[in-house]
Parts: sequence; C-alpha cells; structure tokens
Amino acid sequence: MGFNISGIAINKTFKNNLNELQQQLGITLGFTEEINFESASENWKKEGICDIYFGEQGTLLFLNMDLCSDPWSIENGNTLTFALSETSMAFNVNYCEGRELRRSFMELNGDRMHDAGEKLSVEENTEDVSTIVWEQLKIVLGQTYWSIGLEETAYRYKVLSIDRKSVVNNIAEKKSEEHHRNGTVKIDLQPGVSIRSINNDPDELSAAGRIFDMLISEDDSSVLATVNNLTEKDINNFVLAYILNLTYFHRDAKVRKAARKQFEKYAPADLLAQLNEHWKDKYLKSQDYFHKTLYEHPAIDPAEYIVFSQVIRRNYFLVKPKPGMIAYLSIPYGDEIENIYSDGQVETERVSDKISKLKHITVAMFSQQSKLDISDTIEKLSQLPNLQYLQIARSQLKELPASIAQLGRLKTLVIDHNPISEIPKDVIFPNVEKLNITRTNISTIDIHQFPALKELVVDGRKEFEALTFQNISHDFLVTNGSARLFSTTVRKPV
Repeated sequence: MGFNISGIAINKTFKNNLNELQQQLGITLGFTEEINFESASENWKKEGICDIYFGEQGTLLFLNMDLCSDPWSIENGNTLTFALSETSMAFNVNYCEGRELRRSFMELNGDRMHDAGEKLSVEENTEDVSTIVWEQLKIVLGQTYWSIGLEETAYRYKVLSIDRKSVVNNIAEKKSEEHHRNGTVKIDLQPGVSIRSINNDPDELSAAGRIFDMLISEDDSSVLATVNNLTEKDINNFVLAYILNLTYFHRDAKVRKAARKQFEKYAPADLLAQLNEHWKDKYLKSQDYFHKTLYEHPAIDPAEYIVFSQVIRRNYFLVKPKPGMIAYLSIPYGDEIENIYSDGQVETERVSDKISKLKHITVAMFSQQSKLDISDTIEKLSQLPNLQYLQIARSQLKELPASIAQLGRLKTLVIDHNPISEIPKDVIFPNVEKLNITRTNISTIDIHQFPALKELVVDGRKEFEALTFQNISHDFLVTNGSARLFSTTVRKPV
C-alpha cells in the first residue's frame, strides 16, 4: 500500500525541552507512553495522536493528515510540514525558514494543484515528489529517514489543544494551465470519500445509535430497508463500521449485497482495496470479524466495529450451523459463543457505549488491551445483567478499579498475564467461584473478599507456595488450570 504518513520535521532537537517545542509550535501535548519508531511511523496516524522521535540534530513529529495540510513553523529554525500518501498519489509539502513560508506545493496523481515559492535544492535533481520529501527530510533532520532504526525510542502524546503560530506567506503562486482551468481544488489526502469522525457530538451519537438499533434487528427485511435508506448525511466512522460488518458477515445474502452497494459508494478507495485483497470467503461461516486487515483504517471506528460484530455474530448463529470447532470453543466459558463478547484482540481505547444493549452477554473477554480505559469499561459492563465471566488478559493491567464491585454477579474473574500486584482491599466478590491470577505479581489473597471461591488458578506449585492467604473461611482448590498438572486443597484452619 506504500507510505501514508504525515508530520513535521524540524532542524533542531528538542530531546530535553518538550515545553519549548510546544510553545514554538503552539500545541499542547499530554504524555501517553514510550513506543518504538515502527509504531510512531505507522500509516494513517489517528486523530488526536502525536508521536515524536527526538534525533541528535532534529525532531520528527507524526500527526494526523488533517493537521498537516497547512505549515507549522518555529522561530530561528527550519520546518518541513508534509503529508505523503503513496496509496492515492497525493502529496502536500510546506517548508518554512523561521516563521516565513518559503516553499509550498500540492500534487495529486502527477498534477500540481498548488505550486508556490522557489524550488528547493533537492528539486533540481528530481521531479518525483516522494523523492523530494525523503531528501528534504534528510536535510532538515540531519539524517536519512531510513537510518532511524525501527526499534529506536519514540514517544506518544495526546493532542490536548492547538493554537498554531501564524506563518508569513509572501510567496507567489505558480499557476499552471490546469490550475487556471479548474481553479482552487481542495484535496482530501485520505483517498476516496472523506468520512466524518464523531467527536462526542450528541446529535450524531444519537443518530448513530438509532441506526445501530435498526441494523441489529433479527428481522432481516427491516435491516435491508434500513441499509437501502442510508444517505450521505448518515455516514460517519461509526455507521461505516456497521455497514462494513453487514457487507461481509450478515446472515442474509440480500442484506450483504445491499450493504456492499452502500459501502462501495461511501468507503475510501484504499479501504476497498484493502478489503478486496484480504477478505476470504471462509470468514463468513466462522464469523472471523477480528482480522486487522478488515477494519484497521481511519474511516472505521474499531470500538463500534467490535460491538456491532458481536450482535451480527449472534444473529448469524441463531440460524446458521457452527462449523468445525466453533461449537466447542465456548465450552470452557460455560455458554454458547453467541453470548460471548470477545474483543478479538482488536486494540482500542474504549468500549462502545452500545455494549449496554447486549443484555444477552454472559462472558466478556479482553486481551492485549494496553490502551483500554478499564474503569470506563467496567462501568459499561455493569449494565449487563447476565455477565458472569470477565477476562482481562495481557493488557498491562496494574490495578483493578474499585468499581469492579459493581459486577456483583461475576462467577469467574481472569486477570492473567498482567503486572497487577494486589486485589483492591475494600472490594468483596460475593459470587466469584473461580479466580485466575497466573503470571501476575499478586502475593496475597484475602479469602474474606472471595466467600464463594472454589478454585484459584496459579502458575504451579512454586507460585502457590509463595502466596500468602488471609482469613481462610472455607476450603478451596488451587490448580494450574484445566491441565491439572498441579492441584492441591487449601483448608480452613481447625
């Protein structure tokens, strides 16, 4: 698919002076986490994210393309603001010296839509825009883009506010014959239709909620009518996620066909190409919605895609047979797959509010969710009256919020493979019969908090012997899980 990146290169390093960088650019950032350069330079940077690599001589910021259509600048330094989409062959370049714009051009499919200022020195040797961007990055950063190792350290920030410094623009427009004919053209660097993102707008959230309710109906004719009646004003990153799922996973062929027609009408061209390349027919029968190549795109909200997938999967298996091992995969969880909410390891920062509509869910499974707001997730899960099994695995979980007390009907709690060191002391789990703490740092269990505990799952005998038990009020089993390679009984003191 090629490079689809955008950002700001600066010929100064701000390695130890983030405050000055923010002041110079007019942007306020909030630190999130340390990452590597491979993650920082990923295609299609999401809105609200700023990833920064601090070089020895320069600084490179990666931002969403919408923030890179106009120039950024600093005092007494040079900046290159770029947006490069090799997928759609769209490029936008702005080069500043100090607060003054020196060079600016925009190109789409080989046509210059905007061209102003004197050519950069690198333009004397090539007309290929990708090469111009890479070579100018080299000049500004003091090193080639390719010399930065993928495992080198970068930093992720949230964009909290923007008050961009003004830039002096005295450069003349070089109007080509094409430009004279067509006038000014605004290019959307995301190929295809520009998809609106819902940003907590109450009206749009409400409208998307109504569409969600109609599209999850078990009445296929009603779903078909809703799909056919969708118009451009209905389309945003929530609704497009629903249409995408219907296109590939709905149980009714007529609905899938109608959804595909709408999806091809409104989806960005590169997303269509991505799906055409990676879709496999076998995904439908097994409802394999979780493949990243199916949903990972700026036009698709992953949280909405996942929650919608759960309902479509339930509706599908209400009338279709479960192929192969699908029917047996849910046995360890004590319920049918239709009643299991699984994130499919689709990384997201939030769980959709619409999970509250999934009253049938008895099992909720989250894995590899290092960015997920656990407190918010538990608040939403508390609205599920039948939830009995919760797993939060491999998610860098350091503590359980006290709000987990709201999940009073839980019978199984699995928090394996996390750096968590203790269970919140003031929380009682009245109905938890099975607790899994394998690969955690928990060293003490107060059985007073687990009055119904029947089985504690640990790594093995060594880990069991290192545990301290307090207030043992009844007998319970300790094992290393279903394999039962280790098993012993902790008995109430006489």
